[in-house]
Amino acid sequence: MYFLFPLLLLFLMALAVIFHFRKKRIICKIKCMCTEEKLELLNEITAPFGFSYEL
Repeated sequence: MYFLFPLLLLFLMALAVIFHFRKKRIICKIKCMCTEEKLELLNEITAPFGFSYEL
């Protein structure tokens, strides 16, 4: 039991670091996109729900 708790804690900390850098990479990727690409992606995601965005 005493061995599993630190392993679980270490695993969760590693996941937090991985997800933090993954989030930063995704944000940078979106910032580098032009407005048309962002709208295209947004339309792909929201089209099944009946929404459409235009510039």
